[in-house]
Amino acid sequence: ASTVTELQTARRQPVGQVSLAGPATMMSLYMPEIVKRFRAELPDVELVAIQALTGEIYNQLVSGKVDVAILMQIPNKAKFAAQELTTEPMVAIAGRSHPIAQKKSITRAALGTQRMILPSLQHGLRALINEYFAEENISPLAHLQADSIPLIRAVVADGELITILPQSTAH
Repeated sequence: ASTVTELQTARRQPVGQVSLAGPATMMSLYMPEIVKRFRAELPDVELVAIQALTGEIYNQLVSGKVDVAILMQIPNKAKFAAQELTTEPMVAIAGRSHPIAQKKSITRAALGTQRMILPSLQHGLRALINEYFAEENISPLAHLQADSIPLIRAVVADGELITILPQSTAH
């Protein structure tokens, strides 16, 4: 086949590999559907899905180790083309025995005085939480930092600390 024919075929039926990195939340909520659609539309392209923390994902994108990144927050928007995929409400979560558990809402200032377990600074959620508080010049009281959402939920269920998570992650 001629080079022109090969190029036309490649355009109609792409082959090769695409690597995509995303945080655990995105992987569990959105990747099953992304994989399903990807396989249906590009059956001859291998998809490599990598789960990591936002800071690690960004570094992999910058270094060229991954082709596409799904991030909670983009550290340097000028470096890459970015498209917002979704926005999601964040919610404060407390164990049933915590005093704020009975409240329907809490102000940002009051929330900022609570003892919290928060994602570490490497985690994309932490950057969003810090931005939320910074809008009113508040520094959240992170008494414990963890990158594991299951661990955060377990500690919150114990009742002493509260957290802030995206609504879908909270469930």
